Amino acid sequence: GSYILVSDIDLYGVKFDLIDSFYGLFDGNGHSINNFTETDGGTSKYGFITYNYGTVQNLNFKNANVNFVFF
Repeated sequence: GSYILVSDIDLYGVKFDLIDSFYGLFDGNGHSINNFTETDGGTSKYGFITYNYGTVQNLNFKNANVNFVFF
């Protein structure tokens, strides 16, 4: 599917479960995801999507905390 963000998202105090797989288009439309903290223990490959087979564009992150584990 295709998705367009129409306003900023504030995840302060929210436990965000990562999106396992994403196919399609996610257009942030210049908006931001704020206060994002990765909660999967460092196994995510793209920060908030585990496996991205689509396109994420025009998206900003503010006050993000993401831990990457390189194998």
